[in-house]
Amino acid sequence: MYYQYSNRFANEHFEEFYEKYIELKQTEEFSKSNILKIFAEVTRNDRLFGKVSLKIDEMYLTQEEKKNLQIMQEYGLEDIDDRESLQKRLEHTISDGIQYSVSQSEYGDKKLQEIKQVLPQFEKFKEVYLRLRQVGLEDKLYENLD
Repeated sequence: MYYQYSNRFANEHFEEFYEKYIELKQTEEFSKSNILKIFAEVTRNDRLFGKVSLKIDEMYLTQEEKKNLQIMQEYGLEDIDDRESLQKRLEHTISDGIQYSVSQSEYGDKKLQEIKQVLPQFEKFKEVYLRLRQVGLEDKLYENLD
């Protein structure tokens, strides 16, 4: 059983982990806790090792980092495997942010701030999203006029 885990780690994560480990080793922050944090970072989105990463996160992440991770999980902004998933999740998050920005409620303000916390470029994304949505609507309006 352990052979299966070690094989998976070696095949999918070792190279990235090793590179980060070597970088860390050359700094003053080289410690057991930082090595574990690197392991958690590298394996966070892995089906098999993800639970271990979460346990490491619980031990070492600051409250703010934990909150950011929780928000990213809420909006599905992690474990993204392909461009289409990224696009859908960003669209959903930005759409929610737009709705929260006009809600004029304390809850809406709080949720918008959370989104801005994990998407610092939210205003730029919002601008592009609204332009693309407008173009898409215009295309649909004019598609049968030829």
